[in-house]
Amino acid sequence: MCYYAQHFRRSGSQSGLLLFDDLCDTGAVKPLYNGLSPRALRAVFEQLANLHAYSLTNWTWHIGADKMLRSTFLEVQQAFPSITRHRIYRTIASLQQDFGNFFLVDNGRASLLDELAAAVEDQLALHNGQLVHQELGMVSVLTHGDLWTNNILWRKVPDSDGETFDEIIALIDWQNAHAGNVAEDFVRLLGSSVDPEVRRGELDHLLEYYHGCLLARLRGRNVHGIPYTVEQIKHAYERFFGQGLLIMLPSLSGHADE
Repeated sequence: MCYYAQHFRRSGSQSGLLLFDDLCDTGAVKPLYNGLSPRALRAVFEQLANLHAYSLTNWTWHIGADKMLRSTFLEVQQAFPSITRHRIYRTIASLQQDFGNFFLVDNGRASLLDELAAAVEDQLALHNGQLVHQELGMVSVLTHGDLWTNNILWRKVPDSDGETFDEIIALIDWQNAHAGNVAEDFVRLLGSSVDPEVRRGELDHLLEYYHGCLLARLRGRNVHGIPYTVEQIKHAYERFFGQGLLIMLPSLSGHADE
């Protein structure tokens, strides 16, 4: 875990440095195949509320940091939409070939993968899911950009075989961090690391919990208004959900480098 960075300067006496802490003895990821529990999800949403409260009340954010902090990964996707489409269609074809039977419905007469392929163009046509907060007049927040199970470290249970508590000790891999949609990390987390039944059943509760945490954090910083309603956050989530899952699909299926 990196706590501090100092630029290296070729001229002068300043040396570059990175200050790290090794968390291997105290932290571990939860297995992706288990899915995160509602309690673990609340812990993540609480940390996102802390992060968003910081960016909403940080003066450098309001004087331009949100415009300078951009995601190269997202910009490449938007600049070369044909590459994004190609990766998604290749992934769907691979899933059809390797696991097609798992996606059959209607007594084998139809495939959910065919429905998914038919929806790609509609979901990617405008490629504006990341911009929905601007359309709604919602202030951008610091967004992790790659928030899923493998980028969350949880406190280990002592003397156990990899078991963890529902206590977060670090969110890692921030190379896709950018100023973005308040719901963007929600989509990536809930779409990649949660059982569908939990995602659907807990969404409203999680958004209410997040909203309450954000309000409390803002009040702690002497800000007594909140820039979003729960309804706005849910609308932003729903607008970005389909597109966000399609963009994640190659990575989650093991075809990220195609």
